[in-house]
Amino acid sequence: MDLWCVAVSTTSECADAVEVALERAGLSGAVIEDARDARERQARAKYGEWYDESILSGGARVTAYVTQSETTREALLARVARELDAVRHCGLPAGTLGVSLESLAQEDWLNAWKAHYHALEISPELAVVPSWEAAGWSGPEGQFPLVIDPGVAFGTGVHETTVLCLRALVKLAPGKTVLDVGTGTGILAIAAARLGAARVVALDLDPAAVGVARDNVAQNGVQDAVSVLQSDLVAAVSGTGTFDVVVANLLAGLVERLLPEVSRMLPPGGRLLASGLVQSQAQRVADAMRRHGFADIEEERIGDWVLLAGVRSANDGAVWG
Repeated sequence: MDLWCVAVSTTSECADAVEVALERAGLSGAVIEDARDARERQARAKYGEWYDESILSGGARVTAYVTQSETTREALLARVARELDAVRHCGLPAGTLGVSLESLAQEDWLNAWKAHYHALEISPELAVVPSWEAAGWSGPEGQFPLVIDPGVAFGTGVHETTVLCLRALVKLAPGKTVLDVGTGTGILAIAAARLGAARVVALDLDPAAVGVARDNVAQNGVQDAVSVLQSDLVAAVSGTGTFDVVVANLLAGLVERLLPEVSRMLPPGGRLLASGLVQSQAQRVADAMRRHGFADIEEERIGDWVLLAGVRSANDGAVWG
């Protein structure tokens, strides 16, 4: 099924408004490429993420898609023009609002981004290797390749918070039981198994994520060590026993929601790795961890992203729920 691909040139300040306009025009799957963000990414390690370097000299570009069976070229352009006219009068600097439209085979759209995503060394022990590069990959002796197919639902990058979790697992996973909450592609669960974890359980609410994670687990040959379950946070394993390490690479609010249950799942000395946090949220989450029985909380950062590693206390006076 072929797609119409619409791209609109605008400013960083107006990109969100253009995204809404394209949604109102009937397009979906919007992607914002912002020169300001791209310059920030260029200034630090990219961790597997990519961007179109041509955007560096401009403001922003918003791209979205609709199947060609839903509309004609002329009708689509008319709808887009009508919605963008409202953007011009929204009070923000909108830039040119130039529109380009091209026909795109769906298969090309699904696969084009693969050319921009390559193997990435995380540590001397770990490298993340996209499945389409696995056959030709060779790393230093003793380095485990984590062969990952992100699937179209998960983007193309290894996020900074994922890197923080992977580096922590190098130290904590060997010989331990590990629970990975919100597993996504399964990358953290696979890493824990490859690093020598005794048992790993990976949870995700999204059935598409569960399917992708199971495929990646099988591709890495760790299906005997890793179980992937569909679950709303930790509901599927609540009351079934304890884990030595719990990894929660989630949003701050979800990490806080997890704390009462996770504090019950970890024995004294067990470790919680809480990530998905920005610097402005770190103190709030660390305070919540202390209230639920975690001590010796250490903070690791990459840019503005934070991982908090806490130890479950033996006698904590924790808030139970």
